Amino acid sequence: MPNARAKLRSKIGCMPCRKKKKKCDEAHPLCNRCSRTHTVCVWPTADEQMDRRFRKKRAALAAEANRDIVIKVDQTLQQLPETITIQNVIRPVSEDTKLMEVKEEDDWSLYQIKDQKRPNTIEIQNSGMLTPVEFYQDYNPYEGLHSSSDEESNEVDPMKMSLSFSPIKTYKDWLPGLDLEYFEAKALFHFLHDYAFIILPPYSDQRFCLHNTLVPMASEHKPLLDIFMACGAHYASHYDKSFKPIRQMFSERYVNGLKSLMASGDVKGDEEWLFGGVQLMIGLDKLKGTSTTTIVKHIQFGASLVRQQLLKKKLTLGMGRTPPHETVEGRSLLESFVYHYTVAILFCSDEMLKLLPHSHVASELIRILETPLFESEIPWANNPLMGCAIEIFALAIKIQWLFRTMEPTPEQISTGTALLFELESWEMFEDNTHKSPYFQYAINYAYLVKHAMHILLIKTLRPQVHETDPEIQQDVMAVIARSSTIQAGDSSGSTGNLMFWPLAISGLAAVTEEQRKFFRQRIWSMGEQAHGEAKIDSVMVLYEYAWSIERNYPGLNTLHNRQVMADCSI
Repeated sequence: MPNARAKLRSKIGCMPCRKKKKKCDEAHPLCNRCSRTHTVCVWPTADEQMDRRFRKKRAALAAEANRDIVIKVDQTLQQLPETITIQNVIRPVSEDTKLMEVKEEDDWSLYQIKDQKRPNTIEIQNSGMLTPVEFYQDYNPYEGLHSSSDEESNEVDPMKMSLSFSPIKTYKDWLPGLDLEYFEAKALFHFLHDYAFIILPPYSDQRFCLHNTLVPMASEHKPLLDIFMACGAHYASHYDKSFKPIRQMFSERYVNGLKSLMASGDVKGDEEWLFGGVQLMIGLDKLKGTSTTTIVKHIQFGASLVRQQLLKKKLTLGMGRTPPHETVEGRSLLESFVYHYTVAILFCSDEMLKLLPHSHVASELIRILETPLFESEIPWANNPLMGCAIEIFALAIKIQWLFRTMEPTPEQISTGTALLFELESWEMFEDNTHKSPYFQYAINYAYLVKHAMHILLIKTLRPQVHETDPEIQQDVMAVIARSSTIQAGDSSGSTGNLMFWPLAISGLAAVTEEQRKFFRQRIWSMGEQAHGEAKIDSVMVLYEYAWSIERNYPGLNTLHNRQVMADCSI
């Protein structure tokens, strides 16, 4: 005999019950279980309820696609070298370098540009021009590059190469009409041929390449050319230490040039070349190991430029012109700014946090970035830096702000619980029809950020949680699995640079020696690719603090040590 009352299956429960996998009576606004346990009862939105079936199917597909990656974790850990110690990765810093870093931080902050009435200038000694042939004979751009594994030498004799490879000819192709001195041409060559290709991921659409966006602007804007050469000199200094003072000189010349233009009123503050130069300066300072304090000041200066550009957008819309951020140039630069801003939230000091725009401002910028500029098979091809991680970045901004301002109030706990539900619901369908490893780089990076933010959010909601917690360790192993599929080297573009942030966070929760060896090796290999030795050192110091036996293994509690976090250059 059938039951008189059919037992209905609960399809939509509150998020705390679903998280604990407990049956929910679905009583609104406070279910029975949450009432008994004094838990904040949070419910999915209407959109989340409608999307539940699709999310479940998408999650199943993603889990299936991810299975092959996850089962390789043990093999990856077993293949690591037996010993990687801190002595292998931290280099001694000379007194000259320390003085240079202090000078750069104290005297050359972009934060002070608008307040300068009288710009300082630098006298550059004229070293004389070289003809293309003289330059070509003197300089071998391949000298010092990583040697081949073959027994035969991989060195290229410049005299046997076609003249089309001449550095002088190359930069004149990109920037006609320029006449540069010897050391300037060298630095610019390294920027155009090396540095420009390691600051965008390989999955970026070619339309966003620096050669198609920012480089053409340098012919008319001298400060932009100076920051190009500073970045190129940094790349070259990896092989030739004599380029370090040249890098410093170009950085000073760039900042002085901006001061002069600001003082004269020749710039309005909404120019794309100006905004682009700031993003390059931030990236360069990170590679040099500059403190987060200076980085935040640069970001604040960039934020003032963004405000000017948004104001210009309102004006140009009424005049029928294409507004900023709706051009390829504007999109790539704005995305770079949002990336640097997102990373700074967690690592800056409490004082510097007050200088950053709040999360609602960044959320508005994310909405601009989510609007496609052109049609593509891959929707996130419109996001040259974040790729398919654009949604995760939007969550990361909110999660990090919550961590920095968290108080155990019902409202903030409710906000954190809702963010946890949203973060855990995000899945990326991994389309196996795209065979390119670059496509997989984008997906894996998105998951790296997701797992790092999951660790941070658990620590936010459960401050006493230990690194050995199963949920935390599941995230750590997922980060190891995902990051091991991204190969270090020039082919990975800026993916190595972007990985520093999620790896630095996840590595704090490494508890076994095998895990710690993996994180040391990953940071080292990715940093070497970007020539960021100082950046490597700062992350290693962060790790050694978190894993220190003398400090009783602070682990994830390191996140609350503002001094240690702010000293890390990410």
